[in-house]
Amino acid sequence: MTKNSSNLHIYKKRRDQIFDRLESHKDFVVMLSAPERIRNQDGEYLYRADSSVYYLSGFAEPECAIVLWKEGTKKRSVIFVRPTDPVKEHWTGRRLGVDRAAKALGFDEAKNIHTLWEFVGEWLRTVPQGRAPKLWTNAFSHRENLQAAVDFVATFKDHPRKKILGFNGLLSTDTWMQNDRTIKDKHEIELMRKSSEINTKAHLELLKEISTYKNESQVAAKIEYEFKKRGASGNAYNSICAAGTNATILHYSDNNAPIKKNDLVLIDAGCEYEMYASDITRTYPVSGKFTEAQRQVTEWVSKALLSCIDIARPGKRLTDVHLEAQKVLAEGLIDMGILKGTVSKVLKEGSHLKYFTHGTSHFLGLDTHDWNQYMDPKDYGSVKLAPGMVITVEPGLYFGEDDESVDAKWRGIGVRLEDDVLITKGKPEVLTAGLPRTVEEIEKFMAKHS
Repeated sequence: MTKNSSNLHIYKKRRDQIFDRLESHKDFVVMLSAPERIRNQDGEYLYRADSSVYYLSGFAEPECAIVLWKEGTKKRSVIFVRPTDPVKEHWTGRRLGVDRAAKALGFDEAKNIHTLWEFVGEWLRTVPQGRAPKLWTNAFSHRENLQAAVDFVATFKDHPRKKILGFNGLLSTDTWMQNDRTIKDKHEIELMRKSSEINTKAHLELLKEISTYKNESQVAAKIEYEFKKRGASGNAYNSICAAGTNATILHYSDNNAPIKKNDLVLIDAGCEYEMYASDITRTYPVSGKFTEAQRQVTEWVSKALLSCIDIARPGKRLTDVHLEAQKVLAEGLIDMGILKGTVSKVLKEGSHLKYFTHGTSHFLGLDTHDWNQYMDPKDYGSVKLAPGMVITVEPGLYFGEDDESVDAKWRGIGVRLEDDVLITKGKPEVLTAGLPRTVEEIEKFMAKHS
């Protein structure tokens, strides 16, 4: 639930964006919370609210739904929540409850979640004759929610003799939410600045001690401790703490291998603060000094990072950022003697893609890979950057330990560097600034705190 009643206008404004799309008595919106999940036996995963439901309400409890529709020019909103239950609350924690929810969350009414579909049916009976309304929903994200919506639509069939028309389709709100969540408002940007600040400070504290750690598990424990110590609710995603050749595995998550004296350790970790994610990757030499091969790879990845950040400005496309990363890394691969030819020849042939195997950017927000528009609906190209967007920039180079196409000195090296970037009207704002990213900065910091 929103922690400050003064923020209610923010969520109301977001709901108004939905209302602007609705036709009176023609469109009905049902936004459903994410289901709770069993981890094993009767133990549950820690609950995480559906991001779009939270975006529209500031409410994070399970078993809730948002219902929106218009009657003429009048906007109607109902929040469905769990009723209070002293016995269940004794076991699993307090609930806001039906009696307090409407005022606390800024809705017209609040009702018991167990009456949701009955309420939808009652609304359908009030639709003027001759109209067959559409049911808009986010239910497609979860099988249980979709089944409930489909069952309702299938059960509530047309009854021409009773002058009742059923719903004329079950439609997704995904495109709406992608569009609305792409540009962050001032409130979101402040939360993301805070999330990035916590993450940056956590990485700095980790870097001070990393040379003392003997296992990846210690790295993961340290940074996740620092997240919570500074007010984050926890991780935004599973941490990647990969030593040595494990860094060449993009989504490595075992985090339990020994760290050797001359290893690089790649840390891709992010925290969540008031539901908003941050996402940082750094690759550090556990000894405090890069080997010559490690140094060369890291220097070229950091050049790509800085160059990509510099061009992340309004009017540029996400693909422009990615192409810039490819260009710089291709130049680096040629400079290191790993590839031959000109940069244009390497890019045309795609030989660099063996060592740079992922995209350079994704949107960031309530989700680590945020629910935003990646395609420009005007020309179907990559979306153009605009003020208020928050993206990651994360180039990398990876050389498999068994890759005999490269000299032995490169094998097993994986380097990725990642920052969070707010697009502004001018120079981009690096939300994760203050964290060493170049070889010189990293070695200087580690020498100071050794």
